[in-house]
Amino acid sequence: MNAKNIIPDESIAGYVRSILVYNNEHKNDRTVLPFFADGYPGMIYHTAGNNMTLLPSGLLMKPLFIYGQTLHPIELVVKGSFQMVIFQLYPFALNSLFGLDAQSLNEDCYDLTATETTIIQRLNSGKSSDSYISIITEFLSAKINSITDKDNLIKQSIRLIVESQGTISIKEITDRLHVTERTYQRLFKMQCGIAPKKFCKIIQFQASLEQLSREQYLKLGEIAYDKGFADQSHFIRIFKQYTGNSPSHFVK
Repeated sequence: MNAKNIIPDESIAGYVRSILVYNNEHKNDRTVLPFFADGYPGMIYHTAGNNMTLLPSGLLMKPLFIYGQTLHPIELVVKGSFQMVIFQLYPFALNSLFGLDAQSLNEDCYDLTATETTIIQRLNSGKSSDSYISIITEFLSAKINSITDKDNLIKQSIRLIVESQGTISIKEITDRLHVTERTYQRLFKMQCGIAPKKFCKIIQFQASLEQLSREQYLKLGEIAYDKGFADQSHFIRIFKQYTGNSPSHFVK
């Protein structure tokens, strides 16, 4: 299987964090793609037909769908050859672009094949991941252009959280954005589906996962210190919560 990460076009970069492409040409393969909490929902198009299953739910995935926040480890299992593109969205995009209740989509999916027939027809006639990316980029760009409030408070706060790798406090965010904590908590959960503190924890976990994956440490305690966890045991507990494994088992 081939995988690559593509920087989104400038026209959609404010709502799309990255584009992931997976491709497998071997008809007899069984591909397992693990996914952990990362704080970002997404939009997926794939060519696997009825051969893509979400575990542990056992749900057969439609060719074009949106998924909400992933809070527990899941797997996409694909039988045979396939192409798949994932547009990783900023969490406010579900509400602002699609008018969806972000909280109701936590650990769930929304089928677009029944409502977005025009783009489905275009995607089905496409021949490569480049063509799929171009079609979806055009689709999202049209939605973005119809939005009037493109630089809202939640977008600014997410930038602050990501830049701090999840270590910024809610009070610091509200002070810097001149908003009450109560209003901020309500708006963030409504637009993003989870509380801002939860989002901070997920971003902090992802930063530690990246450091662990790159083997940029000598001891686990070093990661806990670098990424702002209270101590090593706290880091291990959060890591197990989001991956189902301890950091040492994950590395093995």
